Amino acid sequence: LQFGVSFQNFQELFADDYQSQWLYGLFFGFIFLIFLYNLAIAVVVRDINYFYYVGYVFFFAFGQLSLLGFFQYFFVPEHPHLMKVAIPFFFSGSIGLFALFTSNFLKLKKRMPIAFRMTKVFWVASILNMIFALMGQVYFSAQFVTWEVLVFSIFIISIIIIGFRRRIRNFYYFAAAFLILMLACFVYGILKLFPIGSNTFIEKMLFPVA
Repeated sequence: LQFGVSFQNFQELFADDYQSQWLYGLFFGFIFLIFLYNLAIAVVVRDINYFYYVGYVFFFAFGQLSLLGFFQYFFVPEHPHLMKVAIPFFFSGSIGLFALFTSNFLKLKKRMPIAFRMTKVFWVASILNMIFALMGQVYFSAQFVTWEVLVFSIFIISIIIIGFRRRIRNFYYFAAAFLILMLACFVYGILKLFPIGSNTFIEKMLFPVA
């Protein structure tokens, strides 16, 4: 085995850490603003799509907090094992709620009945995996959610392509908002499941960048 080692003095280490914390602060600050903005709209208009979206943003945010280590540090500092449980739990929840949001926003029940039934499958699978995570089956639930992320991203990209071919307007809006995120999910799943050269920075920063 070979290990790369770099030496830094205290000032350089502090500067690097300070810069990364600012970037993470901006990232989670933006997510918090998105959550509050859509929650306000959901309460006013009472559209189920907004509630699905708000739930998705909530679970996605806590999934990222868990993946980056902030969930353990700020919420459960005395229970490090909960961070491992939190990663598959929150990401499974975000996939399930995003599947429901996709189904309703794109009106898949009428336009793509097979895709509509697939979103229900993703929702049920996500709920089951959240239960497995809470039961302590961390390795299984982590592997499951990684496969789910990969398959779900392929599914979403596929229905976007079908919507484009049919020239349905709200598929264009949906793609503008989420296509880059789905591509990041696809890359993340490939990197985690297959022996492809990567590094921790790329795996952690894929979702924030997307």
